Amino acid sequence: MLKKEVTVKNKQGFHLRPATMIAKIARDAASSVYLSNGGIETDCTDVLDLLSLEAHAGSVLLLSVDGEDEQVVMDSIVDLFERRFDEE
Repeated sequence: MLKKEVTVKNKQGFHLRPATMIAKIARDAASSVYLSNGGIETDCTDVLDLLSLEAHAGSVLLLSVDGEDEQVVMDSIVDLFERRFDEE
């Protein structure tokens, strides 16, 4: 299992478009993928669950990935956060 803190860097925060991008990666993965914020953990395959994190710009989330492709999945999702979900 891999875990890493990721920061929401885009000005709009974590909304539908970023949630959909992450859910796509999670659904295509063989691994289990979770994001946590303030004690709330969500399954990344569910867009509505991801939106329940209510993560604003500057929020620090914990990304957890467990499975056979965990490193590739972790790197892909971390890259989305680093690229600000291609919004800026």
